[in-house]
Amino acid sequence: MATFKSSPVSKMAAPWRDMFLEHVSKMQSPEFVMATLQPAATSTSSSEATGQQPTSDACVPRLRYLIFRGMWSELPENKHNDAPRNSPSFRSDMPTFTTDVRMEKVPQLFSTSAGHGSRAQAQGSGGGGPIEAVWWVKEVMTQWRMRGHAFVVGPDIDDPASHESSGVRVVKSEVGKRMRLATDHADEAGRDAASWSWARELTAHFGNMSPVMRGSFKAPPPGTPVSSNTTTTTTNTSTSSSNTDQHTLRLGEKVNDLDDRIARQNFRVVVIRPSVVERLDLSDPEKSRRHRYTFVGPGSSSSSSSSSSSSDTATTSAATAATAATAAATVATVAATAGPAAAATVASSNDDGLGIASSEAGEGGEGGDGSSEWTEVELWP
Repeated sequence: MATFKSSPVSKMAAPWRDMFLEHVSKMQSPEFVMATLQPAATSTSSSEATGQQPTSDACVPRLRYLIFRGMWSELPENKHNDAPRNSPSFRSDMPTFTTDVRMEKVPQLFSTSAGHGSRAQAQGSGGGGPIEAVWWVKEVMTQWRMRGHAFVVGPDIDDPASHESSGVRVVKSEVGKRMRLATDHADEAGRDAASWSWARELTAHFGNMSPVMRGSFKAPPPGTPVSSNTTTTTTNTSTSSSNTDQHTLRLGEKVNDLDDRIARQNFRVVVIRPSVVERLDLSDPEKSRRHRYTFVGPGSSSSSSSSSSSSDTATTSAATAATAATAAATVATVAATAGPAAAATVASSNDDGLGIASSEAGEGGEGGDGSSEWTEVELWP
């Protein structure tokens, strides 16, 4: 059911949302680069052995390509998706992607979060570590960058047996506050909101994948030696007496069962909650501009107390540390697709520019009530 640790407070669509979605829809494949931070362990072997996070404050960036799966609570229609769907009660401006809990990005999102979660905690919902994500949309010669935090939605999100862990509470609070009731069918949305389910949304994302992609969650653990043991044990709790199953993990499996225990045990949806969004328009060399949108709504650092503001600033600074590595990957992509001139412009844009004009974002967009949650500044590229 739709339980939120804080009521949804966003009331209007972000001013960048429509253009971002329009641009991404033009991409042959909606790929983007995302940077996370990996704590630089003083003793990697000891931290892996104990399962504890390293005590060093130093971090190194880690990059990977991902596929944009739509905005959270707004999974795109797919005629091949047989999973139960939530009613379209909510909207958000939070991009999603899917991942395997065994990937290193998941513990990174936990260990660099405010709670500095352990690897054991990373098996469930939670996280909230700083990230930076970049889309290069060659079709419109525009780069989109998002800086914020990413939260992991796992199978315990609505599981009564989990007694709602601290990680589940974090996700429902931090993601939930940036969701808003749909306004295109307001009466219907209001009626259906109470039955909206986090677990159903997670299953819908799993169903949105092809059987081969679902099967990838039954592959051997990423990054392990090919010669290692690839047998896994799962516990079946669906019967009155629990029993365990042995399964050999292999590549190329197809999963048609939406409740496949092994695949669902490893499947995760990650929700990016952006705090700063930048659009770099290179479509006209004589009119190139960079637009920076900053979230100033409820829960932002600008609307919090000085103590929480300091905490937000610290985590935002950590996210900024990953920017250079993300930008480098983007410049390489642009150079390969659009040539060195465009790449040089993108590279120079990664330094803070000089503002041309600053203004509050307009009233337009879904659910506009005249009070913007985002500010916009136009910058030289």
